[in-house]
Amino acid sequence: MSRAHQNHSVSFLKSYGWLFLLTAFLSVFNTLYFLNGVPYSLLAECIAAYTLPLAIMTWVVWDAQSRRCTPCYDFGFLVYLGWVVAIPGYLVWMRGWRGLLVLIGFVVLLQLPWIVPVLVWKVTA
Repeated sequence: MSRAHQNHSVSFLKSYGWLFLLTAFLSVFNTLYFLNGVPYSLLAECIAAYTLPLAIMTWVVWDAQSRRCTPCYDFGFLVYLGWVVAIPGYLVWMRGWRGLLVLIGFVVLLQLPWIVPVLVWKVTA
């Protein structure tokens, strides 16, 4: 493996690795609740529903700050307020059409914690 490829892999993991770990944790979290048939408590429901979207919003703000190109003074508030529009807009603005690939990756990460429990149930049933 070339040194440039190795550096790119490390950079990718530093940038997105914590999102993958969080997705894996939430997948296990939801699977345990789903397989045991236990209804979510209010705290568990908040963790399951809001942790990953907040992490993705935080990634966008950190990415803009690390590139030193925040589109407005209070970009973090804008992202948290209108994340459905702000995140795709930011990704396309910063990365062009390649930003749509990152957006698709985020959508997949958002769906995995809800899909994995169903797949595990189908396999074990």
